[in-house]
Amino acid sequence: MILAVALFMEQMDSTVIATSLPAIAADIGTSPIALKLAVTSYLVALAIFIPISGWMSDRFGARNIFRMAIFVFMIGSIACAFSNSITAFVISRLIQGAGGSMMTPVSRLLLVRGTPRHELVDAMAWLTIPALIGPIMGPPIGGFLTTYLTGTGSSGSTSRSACSASSSSPVSCRRSSRALCGRWTSPASSFAA
Repeated sequence: MILAVALFMEQMDSTVIATSLPAIAADIGTSPIALKLAVTSYLVALAIFIPISGWMSDRFGARNIFRMAIFVFMIGSIACAFSNSITAFVISRLIQGAGGSMMTPVSRLLLVRGTPRHELVDAMAWLTIPALIGPIMGPPIGGFLTTYLTGTGSSGSTSRSACSASSSSPVSCRRSSRALCGRWTSPASSFAA
């Protein structure tokens, strides 16, 4: 389940910022158009660190890199929430993108390596569902948080998810798909867990 939460968190974060840009720009004293730099910096970090993540997993261990990716993503999210300038926000998004880029491929690597062959299709399906729902949930959650919290409050939602995921990540790295994907009975119950 932790692997699925990490994928959900990374996918949601890539879209949650879209509805928050005007409020974030007002909070840090810049124009919303200037914040496209923050969106671009996240995508650049993804492009740089996705290819490196496979090598890092082989060199330092997939579990260690997965934990580190969640921690880096969480640090980036917290830094985004406390950013007070466009420079700090862009650097925070780069850090967040570096962590997010390693979560997706490394979590899939952990799943493939730790799941018996006959359970692999089911495990991949349960891992993919949150990743598909994340981009859909991002804009409404970002709009809600922007409306009822400060503009940078949308980063707080991912940092809270990251804290819970990183604190329980050793549980996610067992050798069975039930431990990797949880014991969900339906896609809806995955968000209640």
